[in-house]
Amino acid sequence: MRTAKTKKTTAHSAPRRRQVYAYCLLAMILMLIEGVKLGAQVDSASLSGVVQDQSGAIISGATVTVQNTTTGITRTSASNGSGLFAFEAIPSGDYTLTVEQTGFKKLVRTIIHLNHSCPRQHFL
Repeated sequence: MRTAKTKKTTAHSAPRRRQVYAYCLLAMILMLIEGVKLGAQVDSASLSGVVQDQSGAIISGATVTVQNTTTGITRTSASNGSGLFAFEAIPSGDYTLTVEQTGFKKLVRTIIHLNHSCPRQHFL
């Protein structure tokens, strides 16, 4: 006479499977998020600097503009109380940097190349 095979289960097997499934799902979501972040970083760079006059004195409130020389797209910022300015996640390309402040001569630096291989550039 044949006996039916019974599957041996424990009271903890179903919750354990759900826990493993939840960890796998969480890991996949985190990998997806990190992949999106890395993809965004590949094609962008950052540019920061300090606005100073010829004597080295800090200039706050200066208007700082970067313009992509190919697309014409611009971004504008202002130097803070320490003279600092920053542009984050700028698409790779060639840029013109312009700094303006009332009472000072306009400064223009042309063809600043920003790319992912040098993700952060700093100007003093």
